[in-house]
Amino acid sequence: MTPRRFTPFSSLLGGILAGYLEGPDVSDGFAAGVVAGLVYGILGYVMFLALGGLFMGLVGAPVMMGSILLFGIAFVIVYALAFAAAGGALGSYLNEEFGDEIGRI
Repeated sequence: MTPRRFTPFSSLLGGILAGYLEGPDVSDGFAAGVVAGLVYGILGYVMFLALGGLFMGLVGAPVMMGSILLFGIAFVIVYALAFAAAGGALGSYLNEEFGDEIGRI
């Protein structure tokens, strides 16, 4: 039950982890968060299209396929990229404030 509680904010947590591991520079952490968000977003978009296409095939409504594509793109941009990028910047800030000298370049 515990892992499901973090599912809604998984892109934010992934961005925080990527930014923290990237180092104390906020711009580098932001870039690492964007990359983490792209990976998460592309996989989420493919899964969304596969499951959405399966559902639309069962219902038989190909007219709504355009709205499904637009909703999937909006999901990738807002949820995956924005939250992961913000998490990356936050993670690098946390590394700057609370990180130790071990592993810093």
